Amino acid sequence: MLRLTLDGKGVDQEIIVHDTNHGSVFLGASWQGEGWSQRNLADDVYDAVFEKFTIRTNTGKELKDEKVLFTTELTGWDKFLFDAKSVWESILFWFLRNG
Repeated sequence: MLRLTLDGKGVDQEIIVHDTNHGSVFLGASWQGEGWSQRNLADDVYDAVFEKFTIRTNTGKELKDEKVLFTTELTGWDKFLFDAKSVWESILFWFLRNG
């Protein structure tokens, strides 16, 4: 079973997972409306954008004690490099606009 949270609040809907073998995670969405009404058929259409997406074990422990299996959040050295690059680009663009 999957336990979902959205904006820090639990989602009441239960999702039963039947295939628990090792593999990939695929996210999908379904829409019951008119499904083929996109204007530009050459471009991809994205249903959602996920920020701070994390998959944890479901052992029944407190959320902070669950083991993180996958996350899109940067940590450690990767976060430092990303933040340093962002600061550098901000400084560079400021000089390009105001120089």
